[in-house]
Order: sequence, then structure tokens, then C-alpha cells
Amino acid sequence: MNQWNLYFSGILYGIIRDHKEDGKELNRQTLDVFTNTFIREEPFHNDDFYEVLCRRKIRRFFESLPEYEAHAGAGEERFITSKGQVFILRLIGDGLQVNEAYMHDSCIHDSYIQREVKFLLDLHVSDGQPYDVQMSGRDYTGVLVLDGMEEHTILKEWSDRPFCAVRFSGSHMLRTADGEMLVSDVYLPGMIVFEHVLHPPAVDSGPFPTQVLAVNGPLPLR
Repeated sequence: MNQWNLYFSGILYGIIRDHKEDGKELNRQTLDVFTNTFIREEPFHNDDFYEVLCRRKIRRFFESLPEYEAHAGAGEERFITSKGQVFILRLIGDGLQVNEAYMHDSCIHDSYIQREVKFLLDLHVSDGQPYDVQMSGRDYTGVLVLDGMEEHTILKEWSDRPFCAVRFSGSHMLRTADGEMLVSDVYLPGMIVFEHVLHPPAVDSGPFPTQVLAVNGPLPLR
């Protein structure tokens, strides 16, 4: 049995167990975000929750896993699956094939990437066996990783650094030099909330003091 863990922006949202290691007999436990506990294990038939979360069908990954293993195990530079997915091996010459930050053993780590698709998958492979798939979006990163291999993924970057609190301040319209209006999401450090401009302006404490001002109306782009 293989256990795969689904992380969404660093938070463990799902545990998926592949009992026969063939992608057919799957069970899952899903995080209840209201109680911060995992729902009891159940057969993994419905993909709706994960598809809404990361815009991918997680079951489809397991259905295609034998194909990924066959192509990656053969060391192909480019392959197309039966479902039409195109993967390309990252080039050594560009320094992209092996990310040395995640290498802590003698295994060979390769990456097969997707491009020219809206919701891409990036496969990471160790000695020809896929051990995680990275799913990036506009403002998130999802990682489905074989249990115990987290240190070889982008998750290591989050575990090695302290968490810094931020607070969503709202969406504001920015006027560009040519008169167009663009929307921008604004995040402020910590739990600081200012409804009015302060005199003198408030300065947040910390290693990188930040002057925080409240803004009413569109923000000029300079």
C-alpha cells in the first residue's frame, strides 16, 4: 500500500491510500476545515472536493500513474499519455532538471513538466518512479506527494522558514499610466488594521519595519 498526502499551500488537506498500488482501489481522508480534524477514511469515488480545491482531478493522476512510471522509467525526454497529456523532461543544460536544494541522497531526481495547458502538472521522479506532482495556480501551490518524500519537494521551503502572519486588506483598483484600471489584492503584515491615515504614520515592528497607511479610493500607480 502506498500513502499519498495532498498539501494545498503547505496545509495537509487529504490523505489518499492506494491499497494495490495500481490507482484503482483508493481510500481517502479529508480535512474538515471547521474542526481541523480528518474525516474518517472512506472509498475515494467522488473527486469534487479536490477538483474545487486545486482545479485538478486527483483520481485521474492515479489512473495515469502506471503510464507515468513506464515513460519516466524508460528515461524518455518527451512523452504523451493515452489521455493526451504531454510531458517534457527538464534540460540539464538549463540547470532545471535537478533541484539540488531537495537532494539529500544518492537517488537521481528528474522533473517532467507540462506547459501550454491551463491547469498543469509537474511530475518529480526518483530513479524512474514518480513521488510527487506539483500543481501551481495564480495564488496557490498544491503538492500530492508520496508519504515520507516531503523533504524532496517545495514543502521543504515552507518547513525551513518561519511563518509570517499577514492580513487581507481588500481589493483595490489601480489606475495605470494609460488610464486603465487594474484590480490588486492588498495584504498587510501581521494583524494590523488601520481605518484612517495616522499622523505620524504607524510603523510595524519586526526585522523589516513596515510603514502601513490606509487608502480610500483608487491607488495611483507610479
